[in-house]
Amino acid sequence: MSTTRMLVAGTRLHLALAGRLPLDAPGLLASTRAFPLGPDRVQVVTDLRRLEDLFDGQCLDDLPGLPSRASRRRQIEFIGGRLAAERALARAGANPEAPVARGSRGQPEWPAGWTGSISHTASHAYAVATRASGPAGIGIDAEVVVDSRTRADILSICAVAEELPRLERLGRENEAATLLFSAKEAYYKCVFPLARDFVEFDEVVLAELDPATGRVAVEPTPRTRFDGVLPRARGAFRIQAGILFVGLVADPSTGGAEYA
Repeated sequence: MSTTRMLVAGTRLHLALAGRLPLDAPGLLASTRAFPLGPDRVQVVTDLRRLEDLFDGQCLDDLPGLPSRASRRRQIEFIGGRLAAERALARAGANPEAPVARGSRGQPEWPAGWTGSISHTASHAYAVATRASGPAGIGIDAEVVVDSRTRADILSICAVAEELPRLERLGRENEAATLLFSAKEAYYKCVFPLARDFVEFDEVVLAELDPATGRVAVEPTPRTRFDGVLPRARGAFRIQAGILFVGLVADPSTGGAEYA
């Protein structure tokens, strides 16, 4: 087992919550197509407000895999994300007994032969699952479109010079900055199985952006520490009700050796 992997709680949350939470409660878990990904990628969303209501003040500290010393809000987010991931895996055809474990950096560790990604907003947790086709995977990110003040912060921290003309094509500055941040977050999740480390914002670039179709691509720059390791990832974004959704899938022909 890799030293960076710390599998915890080999019990699915669905089983651990039996008798404590009505998982079939209306409005709790639902299929979604929020992320512009292909039909073979199963997507599920958990309503975190509904989840909190159903727990009705229960102590959650004994549930398997929860981050240590997590706040109540973080506990709800974690449970909502893992429930969505387990439901997505089951609907995609995975072994219903296989858990989505928690790695040493908090990342989801998917069952062998499967991959996926999890993202949260203040009110919802999203997950996508699909069969793995290589060492890299899939990455999703959902973000509330930022305001002008946060936009300036994002550009100062996340942007490299060559990205600015592409962002201008979108025409909506706050949405463009949100897209830049969100696409790089999705890319980090997509390639974590290869990198096993945080990928800095200036190590990757938003290489393509087509405002008409929503198509995007992110790829490593010559500044990356992961020379020859990280692949290009392609995908798309959409904006709905003030939330920007990005989904990326690694292109295995452009990289894919695990970082040593």
